[in-house]
Amino acid sequence: MKSTLQLIAFSIFILLSTNINSQDVFFSQYENTPLNLNPGLTGNFDGKARLFLNYRNQWPSLLKQASYKTGSISLDSKFKIGNSSKLGIGFNTLFDRVGSLNFGSNQLNFLTSIMHDFIKTKNSYHSISLGFNFGYIKRQFDIDKAKFPDQTDSLEGYNSKIHFFNFSTGLSWDYKSNSRLSFQLGASINNINRPNISFHKFYKHKLNVRYNLHGNSELPLFKEISLVPSFMFISQANDDVLTIGLSNKWYFKPESFSNYFQIGIQGRKYIDYSGKSRFSTYILTAIIDINAFSIGLSYDHFLNIDDGAYELSIGYIIRK
Repeated sequence: MKSTLQLIAFSIFILLSTNINSQDVFFSQYENTPLNLNPGLTGNFDGKARLFLNYRNQWPSLLKQASYKTGSISLDSKFKIGNSSKLGIGFNTLFDRVGSLNFGSNQLNFLTSIMHDFIKTKNSYHSISLGFNFGYIKRQFDIDKAKFPDQTDSLEGYNSKIHFFNFSTGLSWDYKSNSRLSFQLGASINNINRPNISFHKFYKHKLNVRYNLHGNSELPLFKEISLVPSFMFISQANDDVLTIGLSNKWYFKPESFSNYFQIGIQGRKYIDYSGKSRFSTYILTAIIDINAFSIGLSYDHFLNIDDGAYELSIGYIIRK
């Protein structure tokens, strides 16, 4: 039984390392992972400094200790460089692990952005930002655990560790008003340099370019309540993923832009294991924001898999 599980793990490793549609990791709480979503969002928040911690565990009941685990730490800030412009600076680390071979990656990203406010009025303003991400990525697996059932070593010609650099860029447009009415639309291009991600010593496999398009809005209904529609579209190689969400915000202090409770649902559409493109995943999310702290919890329900994904985000913003 143990050797069979090792073979399955090895097969997962081969698929992850050589699949022509190799995908980047992403979080369901994508609005709480702004530096992973778009470099143009670096420094794009109300406050002086922002910290986010994120953790995701997918299919823990099905895969046990071999489940997909992803974590991220992000920190960013901004500085004035004129009456209407700001410079955003940030860094982001990300790790993911899967399988009994401990297949995974570690990323270190340095981000910067230029933000400019325009069409400013007494009660509202528009802003646009351009950002860049320079990343270093290391991937590895435990080659000593990669055995076929007959216990022979089948990984001749493979490296157990690889590393490469990556480059991304993104744009974001924002509209905000004193009445809490807001709109945001952003787009990013990732893996522009298409680095080689093959573990094989002699064959190359380039990481596919990934395109992100995302947006959200806050629509005040009453003094204490707002609707928050959102969407994210990802396209990488031949795979497209569309996520659409709708949330409610209840403000504890209506005069404040923080101090609220938010609950919502998302639907994710992609090509599932049956080969059909449909909404096959639904995500429930709850966020509470009190003063400088924000905590988010979400659960992904997969229609075709008897297991889910749990996600936690913790944020802290220095506002003054």
